[in-house]
Amino acid sequence: MVQSAAELLAIVIKIRMITCKIT
Repeated sequence: MVQSAAELLAIVIKIRMITCKIT
């Protein structure tokens, strides 16, 4: 579960970075 949460968090950070670049 911990690994899944960490992986999900990493994906969210990636999406945020991409969104910041687009914005």
